[in-house]
Amino acid sequence: MAITDNEMHQCSQSLSQVLSNRLDLFSSSYASLDLASVLEALKDEYESTHVTGVGYGTYWLSRFLQIIPEHDDLIQSAIMDSVISTTSGDDKDPDANGQRTVLTNWDKDVNSVGLNLLQNYCNNQTVCYEKLKRAPVKFLTSTFESVFQNQTCSRLTQTSSKKKKDEEKAVTENELRRFLGSLVLRPSTRDMIPAMLYRLHRCDPDVDVPTLQHAFQFFRSKESQSTVNNAPISVDGSYSKVWESLVTFSELFPRDLSLASPSVVEAVYNTTFMGTGESVSKAKTLLVSQFPIYEPDVFFNKAPQPKIPVLMLNGDLDAKTPIQYARHQATAMGAPTNVRLVELPSAAHNTLLYSHQRNSSVTCGMEIMLSFLNNGAELATVDTSCLARIITPNFTGSAEMDKLFFGVADIYEDAYEAPEIEKTVNLYLFIGVEAGTVVASIIIICCLIYYIVQLKDKSSDYEEIEE
Repeated sequence: MAITDNEMHQCSQSLSQVLSNRLDLFSSSYASLDLASVLEALKDEYESTHVTGVGYGTYWLSRFLQIIPEHDDLIQSAIMDSVISTTSGDDKDPDANGQRTVLTNWDKDVNSVGLNLLQNYCNNQTVCYEKLKRAPVKFLTSTFESVFQNQTCSRLTQTSSKKKKDEEKAVTENELRRFLGSLVLRPSTRDMIPAMLYRLHRCDPDVDVPTLQHAFQFFRSKESQSTVNNAPISVDGSYSKVWESLVTFSELFPRDLSLASPSVVEAVYNTTFMGTGESVSKAKTLLVSQFPIYEPDVFFNKAPQPKIPVLMLNGDLDAKTPIQYARHQATAMGAPTNVRLVELPSAAHNTLLYSHQRNSSVTCGMEIMLSFLNNGAELATVDTSCLARIITPNFTGSAEMDKLFFGVADIYEDAYEAPEIEKTVNLYLFIGVEAGTVVASIIIICCLIYYIVQLKDKSSDYEEIEE
């Protein structure tokens, strides 16, 4: 179940009527006061308290450190994983230079991480280096050009009226962009990107076309199940799409809303090679819903100056909160003695879960956080040796995901073969046919008997005539 943009318009009207001029009661500042109340109530129960925030949680935690002067009395340290930047660095202009995290830049950010993946990880130690002719980014751009401008893969990008099956629908440039963007977001799927480009560029009618058709059919089925526009409604009340929209549009969107118009955002999106379209969908939601926006308070567009140690973790392949925002936030937060940013190579969003390392069931992000906490929250003594053991992209994928997306074992060379459909007969249909056959047989037999009897009677008449 999801809230459409038109339904969101009704929600926004109701919200405006109920809260009137107090929409800010649900802001990140008031949420931070709620956190402070919980910490105050629990502070005598524990020897020490440490708070961890991931993604939006880092934005919330930054605000907490700003508005609670005595935060060092409530918590002893903070851990920020996958960091949101709270400031542009320009006190007068929040939209000055793209250093503050705004969600209208979502697709541009995803694209930059995808390019980073190809530029810095598709090297001569990986299979994609040779497959993409030792120039992965150039190969990406030339593939888009050859496929969609020169129509070198028309069997995939064009379709006749006779082709009506889902797997034979024409692939559009926008669909490929969304597909690649969705692959960038997840460490379990990003390895497939070079194979997608390689097959599109080669476009062998027997090897690549059926394999790519299968991949796009799978993508379409997943995309139809969960659209970017509509987030699910939580049954237990732990998540609110309305609350998310209120905070997002008020604090994580450009203050100059002309920069958030769908036409402006879509123009940027169309320049990308990899993007999910989320920035465009959010801009359209704001336009259609006419969602109310509260005026941010004095803490907006500023970074906290913490009195406690703050450990920051961010993956350099995090497409949701890219590494440049963490770097800017760490610098803006001041004294390096209180703030330390650890950059995790190859790690995706949420390093505590997605920074797997060789020969260990514990992620590198989790290991670093535990080292920090177990050593009295001393930033200087944090053990970061696991950074050298993080599993890097191999660009061959995994057996399970390769089979799921491409339907083959070798995502570069194997050809997908559709399984034969096993012919089955419905039991009731079988019984019906058999019964019909029996009835028809009885009718035929009866007709034959009747015909024989009639023929015999006529024979008797002929005998009488002869006599």
